Amino acid sequence: MDVLSDTLGAMGLRGSLTFDAALKAPWGFEAPERKGSSPFYVVASGSCVAEVIGPRGRLVRRPASGDLVMFPQGKAHILRDAPESPVMPISALEGGTARGFALRSAAAGPTTSLVAGEFRFESPLSPSILEAMDPIVCVKPGADESFGTLDPILHLLCREERSTLPGSRAATTDLLRLLFLHVLRSEMARRKLEGEPCSGNSFALMFEPALRGAVEALHRHPDRPWTVAALAAEAGMSRTSFTVRFSETAGMSPFAYLTRLRMMKAIELLEGGSATLEKIAEQVGYGSEAAFSTAFKREMRMAPGVYRRSRERRPRSPRPRRGRADSF
Repeated sequence: MDVLSDTLGAMGLRGSLTFDAALKAPWGFEAPERKGSSPFYVVASGSCVAEVIGPRGRLVRRPASGDLVMFPQGKAHILRDAPESPVMPISALEGGTARGFALRSAAAGPTTSLVAGEFRFESPLSPSILEAMDPIVCVKPGADESFGTLDPILHLLCREERSTLPGSRAATTDLLRLLFLHVLRSEMARRKLEGEPCSGNSFALMFEPALRGAVEALHRHPDRPWTVAALAAEAGMSRTSFTVRFSETAGMSPFAYLTRLRMMKAIELLEGGSATLEKIAEQVGYGSEAAFSTAFKREMRMAPGVYRRSRERRPRSPRPRRGRADSF
């Protein structure tokens, strides 16, 4: 069982490349908050300063050529060539191109080239996972040899984004999932290398060898009537040690994690087929439709039948228009 792949699939990961930019110093732009989206920028050449306001104040990163900077919670953010450069709304930099739009600046200094995109997570439970990540994540591929380079993924993404061949949208989705996976792996590796805590979010469970057996068992069989003793046995630990280790790593108790896992599975089933509520209740570990409905309403603030109807009525999201990302 590949727990991380299972989780990303349940999160409904989607996304696209949105524009490219060739900005001559001095330049700076501010992008507004985008709820439900995790914008990212790949620095194709040059360098910049990326800023966001986090819970402990302003956070600053300095991505250079080949780096990627991402804003997991979609918070308003600033990119500019230097800390003192003035900024303007990102909309003021838009300029038309034959394929969509790009950003250009009229200054005459050194050029920074960016490729921008966004990750979108369609599951309503995804924000709780993304909130556990830093407000800004900067990936420097050279810092971790196992991460490799972003270039092959970006080249393939650009090709599929402009392709009219069958399967291009599916290929784009898979490549974006791969890109997000690389970002997550790199961020966890950076935290371990720099001695930062990797705990406090459910993603950390997937990088904790001592808990892997128990987490994989939960994902394989969310329908089982799990007990602390049974989960501790899967991990080869005592009940107390397991509960403490799990809670410290995930930032939640084992049964809070199991409840959220069951809800994610239930959401997949509600959105992806015509299974009855009774059948879904059975598949995600509740003894009756009534027990499942009670748990679902407690976690999702609506009944499962109401949720299913609301998703059926949801308009299809338009595919974002493409910029000249193929120039990367």
